[in-house]
Amino acid sequence: MNCVFSIIVPVYNAEKYMNQCIDSLVNQDVKSCEYEIILVNDGSTDSSLSIMREYEKKCERVTVVDQSNQGVATARNLGIEHARGNYIFFVDSDDWIEKNTLSVMYEWVLKEEPDIVMFNYARNCEQERSVQKNVVGHAVKTVGVDKDAMTYMSYNYIWDKLYKKSIILENELSFRKDVHFGEDTLFLCEYLMHVNKIVLEENCLYNYRESAEISLSNKYVPEMDYTVERIWQLHKQIEQRAPGFMQVAEERSYYGTMCVQVIYNMYHVDSHVHMKERKENLKRFFGLELYDSIMKEKPYNIVKKYIVFFYRYKNAMLLDIGLSMLRLVKKLIVMLR
Repeated sequence: MNCVFSIIVPVYNAEKYMNQCIDSLVNQDVKSCEYEIILVNDGSTDSSLSIMREYEKKCERVTVVDQSNQGVATARNLGIEHARGNYIFFVDSDDWIEKNTLSVMYEWVLKEEPDIVMFNYARNCEQERSVQKNVVGHAVKTVGVDKDAMTYMSYNYIWDKLYKKSIILENELSFRKDVHFGEDTLFLCEYLMHVNKIVLEENCLYNYRESAEISLSNKYVPEMDYTVERIWQLHKQIEQRAPGFMQVAEERSYYGTMCVQVIYNMYHVDSHVHMKERKENLKRFFGLELYDSIMKEKPYNIVKKYIVFFYRYKNAMLLDIGLSMLRLVKKLIVMLR
C-alpha cells in the first residue's frame, strides 16, 4: 500500500514526554491509510533512544534514525531524506496529536490533493489548555494562495501544517543549519513560494506543550538581525503572490515584535557584538523600512518599552546608553551569583 503520511519527530532528551507523543501517533483512528513514523534521535543522553527502540520493535510503522547531536534542523532534514510518504507532518517530541488528526487530513488529501493543510492547535501549559483558533469563521475552507488564506496562518510554527513532499524535494527545500533563530519560519516562507492550493481546517488537531522555563528573551541568538531581515525579504516575495499578506503580519505586530527582540538580543550579556558595532547596527536599523514597525509596538516589558520609546526618536545614543547599562548590571548580577 502506498505510504500517504510520513510523521517526522526530532528527539533530544525527551524521555519525560516520549510515550505520550509516540502513543498519540501510533493510535490514530485512520482507516485504509498507510503512514509511517520516523523518530530521529539527535544524540540524546537520556533514555530517549531506548524508548524509541522499544516502539520500533512493537510497531512496524515506527522507524528510528540515530545521529550524533547536530540540532533539530539536521534531524528534520534527515527525516525528510528517509520519508516514503506523499505528505510530511512534523511533530515535536514533547507534543502530541489528536486521535483523529490523520483521518481528518486524509479526507482532505483524497478530496483536494492540497499543497498544504493548516489547522488549529492547543497550547498546553501545566494544567491549562487553550485552543489557538487561527482558522476561524468557517468550519472548513479551501482557498488558493491569497490574503484570506494567509490571515489564518501561524508564521512561526511548522507543526500545525501538513506539507506535500514533492514540493520540498523538487525545490530542494530544507531546514537551515546555519541559523539559530527562525529556522521554522524560513522553511515555511520558502515553502509558501511554491504553494498553489491551501486547505484550512478548523478542527484542533495538534497539542503544543508550552514550557514556562524556555524563553527567547533569556538566551542570546547569534546573527538574529540577518535572519529577521531574510524573513522580511521572503515575506516581500510572498506579498507579490498574495497581496495583503504583509499587512496581515503587520496587524499581528509580527515585524515589530521581532525587531524589538533583535535590539534586545544585541545587548544580551552573552552577546559578542562589540560596543562600536552595536551603535553602527542601531544606525543601520534606523534606515531600514522593516524596523519602522517598532514604532507601532506596545510592549508590556519595561526594557522593551524603553527600546520603542527611543527608537521613535531615532536616538541611537540614548538607546545605546540605557541598554549598555542594563547589560552591565546583568553581568554584575551573574558575577555575584
